[in-house]
Amino acid sequence: MDSISKYSTTNLTVTHAAAGANHGVAYFPKVQAGIEYHGMCTVGDQTTKRNCEEVPMYTVDSYIKEVVRDAPPVIDFLSVDVEGFDWDVLGLGGADSTLKRVKYLEFEYHSFGNWPKYTLENATNVLFEKFGMICYYAGIDELWRLTNCFQPYFNRHQWSNVACVNPTLDPLLASRMEDMFQRQLQTNTENEFCESCIWQWRIPCFQRRNYLLGQGMSLDDAKRLVAEQSERCRGLPNGTNIDSASNG
Repeated sequence: MDSISKYSTTNLTVTHAAAGANHGVAYFPKVQAGIEYHGMCTVGDQTTKRNCEEVPMYTVDSYIKEVVRDAPPVIDFLSVDVEGFDWDVLGLGGADSTLKRVKYLEFEYHSFGNWPKYTLENATNVLFEKFGMICYYAGIDELWRLTNCFQPYFNRHQWSNVACVNPTLDPLLASRMEDMFQRQLQTNTENEFCESCIWQWRIPCFQRRNYLLGQGMSLDDAKRLVAEQSERCRGLPNGTNIDSASNG
């Protein structure tokens, strides 16, 4: 708490609590603020619980209702980073009312916590079908669309950031994100095939290359398939319309 006190304003509220799929109480590790990899998954036995404290646990919806209270009808930005329980927080019903109001959402996908129980494909499908969100891998100044462009190797539980936008609530942001992705498609030709990818840790590139070559494909066949997949990715999901940012 001390480390963020210098940022305290009337617009910032810090709550000593846990986020989860249900409203209630939870055990949480007693660690210094800012230490990674300490979440609900580290309190599974009685020995560990002795080093924990009981804290309130909110769903996103109950937190908005009970703590924020005067939240605006449209929420600009929602970030979820809960050490592997991201989909418990977002996808099991406890955030449904809030997600309908969110312009931009970010969360992590990896192998910690409960993520091994879920797939990224199902998560991005739910976010699109229930809330109209279009999701992308987020790299360094790069985006790779997951919605309507998902490949089976993206389900591998490898650390990544996922960025989602609701084009109805923020059409300008949605168009800029899609334009960034389309520009990447233009440069991500079959001749490059990972040699010049600049994703954050090159996640989509390496996943694609390792998966295809691991299936026994020759390099030439893998390159051709990548070109076909890239062409398919130029299209948006049915019923989705994003105007080009250049036209705004």
